[in-house]
Amino acid sequence: MAQAISMKITDVGRVALLDFLRHCAPGSIIAVGWSEADEDWSVGAFNKEKIPPSEVVTISGIPFVFDQGDSQRLNGKTLDFRDGVFCVV
Repeated sequence: MAQAISMKITDVGRVALLDFLRHCAPGSIIAVGWSEADEDWSVGAFNKEKIPPSEVVTISGIPFVFDQGDSQRLNGKTLDFRDGVFCVV
């Protein structure tokens, strides 16, 4: 079962995520993970059919999947969209 995540999403971030999903394959969900190489968070899309339903977390009405090793690092963070880029602050 997916762990509870206390990440928040700004209004601008939510609109950008929904727009991003409209350009992805049908049935995609948002994937958020930490990139060791870039030392930054990355936001992408993943095929929901490949994810067990118990691993999908809904935040602000948007389905997410998180790398369980990274998910707790998002607690208390906010996902935003600034200057054309998703960012976690």
